[in-house]
This record gives sequence, C-alpha cells and structure tokens, in this order.
Amino acid sequence: QDACSSCTNLTTTPQPKDMTGRSLSSSQNENGIFYDEDGNVDLGEMIEQSLFDDVSKLIRKLPTKSKIHVWSHSIKIRNENGHKKVAERSENVAQTRKLICDNVMLYIQYLRYLYLDRKTVPLNSEYVKPFVEDCANFIHSHYHPLEQHRFENEKLYFPIMLTAYQNYLRYIKSVLLVCGWFRTQSEEYIQNVPQDLFPHIQRFYFFDEENVSIFMKEYPF
Repeated sequence: QDACSSCTNLTTTPQPKDMTGRSLSSSQNENGIFYDEDGNVDLGEMIEQSLFDDVSKLIRKLPTKSKIHVWSHSIKIRNENGHKKVAERSENVAQTRKLICDNVMLYIQYLRYLYLDRKTVPLNSEYVKPFVEDCANFIHSHYHPLEQHRFENEKLYFPIMLTAYQNYLRYIKSVLLVCGWFRTQSEEYIQNVPQDLFPHIQRFYFFDEENVSIFMKEYPF
C-alpha cells in the first residue's frame, strides 16, 4: 500500500531548496525527482545523490500527528485473535523496511505536492522495497528495535539512522577512490576482500567482482 496522503498535511510548507539543500540539476525533473528512460522514478540515482539525507530532513519537519500516522501504517503485529494492531516497537527487518518505504514514498509524494505535480502515478511499496533493502538491513543491525514513542516524539531519532546509512555509502565511495589509487601503484595490496561490501559497490559503480576484489585490498572493515 502507498503511504497515506494525510501524512503530507504539514503545519508549514518549506521552500523546495530547504528540503534538498541544493539547486536542481539538469538530470532532475522540474519537481526535483530523478526519472529513468522509461519515466519511472530513479530511486537508485536518488540514493546515490542523497535520498536518505533528504528523507531525514522531511521527517524532522513532520508534526507528531503525521509521525503517529506513519508509524501506525508501517509497524503492525497480529494479536491473539489474528487481528492487526499497532506495535510499540519493531520486531523484524521487514517492519523496518516497511517504515523506510513509507517515508521514502512520503518524501516523493511531498516533492510532487510542492511542485503541484499530479500527472505521475504514485509509488507503491513493491517498487520501493528493493531500493531500501540494504538501508533496512543496516538500520536493523545497528538500531533494532525501533521504538514507537521515540519515533513519534524525538525529532532526530529516525533521521539520524537514515543519515548514518547515507554516510556509510559515502564512506564506501571514499574507500573506492583510495583503493583505486593503490591499485595503480602496485599489485602488492592483495588481502581478504570484505564480501559484504560487494552489493553496494557493484550497485553504484558497476564494477565486476574481479575489479572490486582488487580495489578492496588492504581495507578491512
């Protein structure tokens, strides 16, 4: 299901530049959203730019009422009678992923709201899910369980987690640049390769596994 439209009823309407912190580039649509050749929202490109930073900025501006709505839409469990109810904390990575999905969809929806874009089809969670899988695993492994009270009442609680993941991706990029330099100097840097970084590196740089292995020498994590 899509993120509910009532979440966009903010108390104030910030200027678009306040949300992204930068001017629109030539590769962006006029509403600040990246699109691929087929006209789909290019979340991969947006993640490489700073999607999770931008989503975190939006969450900081959400009133408590909207955050209560987002949580209740995302984090649910079944009671003894088999009926769904809102949970006080997350229990698994799937719930974390759903919360991230809803916030990403809310961010895209809010950009369209700012720019009065009513032509494009809203995102759905099935489309967004693969793009946020790694972020969900990162947050689940570092911050589990997520707590309802803190999400709804602490301004920086969830935004800090999203920013931490975006910084993690930036760190990977920096390491790649350094390792690329080492590769040009010598082949003596062959060590164990951190396999868990392959999906991130291949996704953003399209290197094959052999090149990635060479790049990551001498860089244990």
